[in-house]
Amino acid sequence: MWVADLETLRLHYAWTLRCWCERLYASREKARALHDERFCRMWEICLIATELFFSRQDGSVFQGQLTRDRHAVPVTRDHMYGQQARPAAAGAAARAAE
Repeated sequence: MWVADLETLRLHYAWTLRCWCERLYASREKARALHDERFCRMWEICLIATELFFSRQDGSVFQGQLTRDRHAVPVTRDHMYGQQARPAAAGAAARAAE
C-alpha cells in the first residue's frame, strides 16, 4: 500500500463543528419535533465542546488516502479545486520543465 496523500486538518474540523452547530440552531424546532429537547441539548454540548477542543486545545484530524498503485491518483490536489487551479498548475509545470 502507498500513502498517496496525508493531510492535517488542524482548525478545519473546529470550523466544521461550528457550522454544524449553527445548522442545529437554525433547525432546532425541527430537530426537537423529530427527537426531543434532551437530544438537542446533548448535541449542542457535544458540538460546542468538540469545537473548543479542536480550536483551543491540541485536537487534530488526519485524513489519509491509501492506494495499491502509486499512479492511481493525481500527484497534486488540483483536481479537487475545480477548473480555477488547473491552468495555474499547468503553467507552473511548464515553467518547471524549462
